[in-house]
Amino acid sequence: MSDPEGRVSDGPPPDSTFGGFLRHMWHDHRLGTIAFLAAMVLVVLFALRLMLFSMHYRDGDWRNPVPEAWMTPAFVAHAWHVPRPQVYRFLSYRARPDHALTLSEIAERQGMSEDELLTRLNIWLLEWKLANPATGSTINLPSEAEHAPQSTGTAD
Repeated sequence: MSDPEGRVSDGPPPDSTFGGFLRHMWHDHRLGTIAFLAAMVLVVLFALRLMLFSMHYRDGDWRNPVPEAWMTPAFVAHAWHVPRPQVYRFLSYRARPDHALTLSEIAERQGMSEDELLTRLNIWLLEWKLANPATGSTINLPSEAEHAPQSTGTAD
C-alpha cells in the first residue's frame, strides 16, 4: 500500500478517526510517540509541582517563623530579614565560624530557660520589624484561633 506521495507503508491505511491517527502514529512513528508521551508526562508532573509550591507559598506561614530552640541566631536573622549583628547583639552572642550555637545552647550558657529566651527574642523581633518596616518582609501575627486552648475531649 502506498500513500499519496508514493511512499510504501506496510501498515493498515489510516482512517479519519482519532483512534486511527493514534494507531498510525504508534505503528509508523513509535519512537516519536514515546518521546511525545514522556514529554507530556513531564509537563503534567511539573504543572502539579508548580501548583503545590504556589499553594504552599501563598499562605505566608513560612515567612518569619516563630523562633524555636533548634534554630541558630544566623537562621533567625536570615528568616526575619534582620541584620545578623543586631540579633547577635540582642542575644549577647559572639559568633564563631567553626561552631554555631542553637538558641537552646545560648539560653543554657546564659542561665535562662529556653522559653524565656525564645519569648524575649520573639518580642524583640516583632518590635524590630515594627520599627523597621522597610526590611522587605511582612509580619504574620498569629490569629486568635492558633492560640485558643485546645480541648482534650475529656470532662474534668
